[in-house]
Amino acid sequence: TLANSWTSASVEPPVPHAELMTVAQVAASMNIPTEVARERLQRKGFAAPPDSTLEVIAAAHDVTPQVIYAALRPTATPTAAPPSTPPAESTR
Repeated sequence: TLANSWTSASVEPPVPHAELMTVAQVAASMNIPTEVARERLQRKGFAAPPDSTLEVIAAAHDVTPQVIYAALRPTATPTAAPPSTPPAESTR
């Protein structure tokens, strides 16, 4: 059901009933170009025209709209500190 589409607090929908929004509309709400949104979906294995709703895409791939929305979000790139190397031992 629509009420159960967003069951996890870790991935909040951008607006109420985001599952009824098209890829283009969600992209606009995320301030990203539609093509970037489509590329993100394709990288996760979800092919979708920009006029498809998240609900339709989810049903076609047997997942929830929340999964589709999560695929649209940018992946966090952790910034790791460079490994510290101990000072070289003197051979004298």
